[in-house]
Amino acid sequence: MFSKQQRKIKRISEFVAILSKYGFKDILARMNIGAPAAAEPLVADSEYSRIRKVLEELGPTFIKLGQTLSNRDDLLPKALIEELQRLQDRVEVLPMNIHEVLEDNFGPDYKDSFQHIHTEALAAASIAQIYRAVLSGGEQVVLKVKHPSVEHTIETDLLLMKDVARVLTQYFEFAEKINLMQAFSAFEKSLLAELSFVNERKNIERLAQNFKGDANAYVPKVYPHLSNNEVLCMEFIDGAKITDNGYHDRHGLDVRQLAQNGLDIYLKQILEHGFFHADPHAGNIMTLSDGRIAFIDLGAMGEIYQSDRVILEDLILHLAAQNPAKLVEILKRMALRMDVPDERKLHNDIADVLNMVNTSSLEDLKITVLLDKFKEILFENKIIMPDYFMLLVRGIILIESVGRTLNPDINIVKSMEPYIAGVLQKRFSPDYLYRQGIAKLSELGDDLQNVPVEVRQILKKLHDGNLSVQVKNDETRQLNATVEKGLANLVMAVVLSALLLSLTLLLVSNTRLTLSAWSVPAVLVLCCSVVLSGLLAIRLLRR
Repeated sequence: MFSKQQRKIKRISEFVAILSKYGFKDILARMNIGAPAAAEPLVADSEYSRIRKVLEELGPTFIKLGQTLSNRDDLLPKALIEELQRLQDRVEVLPMNIHEVLEDNFGPDYKDSFQHIHTEALAAASIAQIYRAVLSGGEQVVLKVKHPSVEHTIETDLLLMKDVARVLTQYFEFAEKINLMQAFSAFEKSLLAELSFVNERKNIERLAQNFKGDANAYVPKVYPHLSNNEVLCMEFIDGAKITDNGYHDRHGLDVRQLAQNGLDIYLKQILEHGFFHADPHAGNIMTLSDGRIAFIDLGAMGEIYQSDRVILEDLILHLAAQNPAKLVEILKRMALRMDVPDERKLHNDIADVLNMVNTSSLEDLKITVLLDKFKEILFENKIIMPDYFMLLVRGIILIESVGRTLNPDINIVKSMEPYIAGVLQKRFSPDYLYRQGIAKLSELGDDLQNVPVEVRQILKKLHDGNLSVQVKNDETRQLNATVEKGLANLVMAVVLSALLLSLTLLLVSNTRLTLSAWSVPAVLVLCCSVVLSGLLAIRLLRR
């Protein structure tokens, strides 16, 4: 406990010195932290540039925060986004005794599992270093080994970040508007997930299951007996970056087909599995000599839960149908927070995006341009979207960029057409209609059972003749008649809706139903529905 407090105090002093250095003494003052006496702060650069430099000097955790926020076009102004996108991990290989690490984690018998272990790191990142090795059975593997102090560092930095986010939210209007605390919570969750090698192993295993039997995708094998939360042992991918055209030429691979396969694999991750790579840049996509494609570095994944997938399907369908009004409705369902100053302008902005689609050929249409415009709309209209959605948008932009490097004519919109057709087919299938009908009928039952107490009391008073309404004497009789007629029509409409829904479920439940095969209940429901429809129509026409 004392050690943790010591680390925090030391980190705070570093934080104060760096903020003061770049001219952010006002933030320190709001936190009741006095800036140290020092030379004149470096304030020649723009404010956004200084923010980037602060994050770089604070180290890996803060760099990752900046990189995460660089994807949130719905939260931050474009100029700041562009500055944060310049953030790069500058991690040097640290001295590490790989044999000691393996013995500490797997005991002295770990040597029995290996023929050879390279003691020099192949690569380094902010969280871990990579080593090559050969297992006793001859399998080529990589060992991802966590830096010894990284968890303590991240733990301390997260505590400090939380304090800063709380102060900024309390004293700066912009932080409250963008819901900075929520953005920080999402970042914390993502970083802790990436820090967990157990989580990464599960991600790999899940992705392997999703693409089992896929001829174009390859997922590296994981070795659980040599993996824990500190070390991850994975199959070595003997291939090259997907943008390495020299490798493709040597193995006679069609780069245009590779681009299409990579896009199809990523769209399948998003649209079919709801479990997708959160950072699909070229360095994280490998090509094998036989043309298969492997996504690597699976610590950070995006997930779309079933309820969100239905909304996402609706969004895609109405984008295809080019219905701006429906798109606005869906955005309201998806958004975590909205503060639209002018809803008509929002409609017009979305209509402009749809017009871009209409006026461009599939060959000329770039999804990146459309999504950039869409992100501007989100920011201008103060619409804050869920994290998965922004990860999805960023992923699509990255994958299109990679695809166009290999094939300038690649088109995501066209590639999504089979998916759109599949969704439409599913939405009109008897099974889907049956399940939706059951759900709607259940909702109707719940609504009828959960009529507010106040409404029940009003209805009871009306029925007993005890309802008092302040109106003129000559209007009382007319009001009573209107209320009674309206209630009667409402009851008839509810009953009719239930009957029609029941009839639909009866028909859908038997897709081979013929007139001669209709059951007695179905006939009775149909007759009742016709009679009620007629009575309701007559009452409405006589109003």
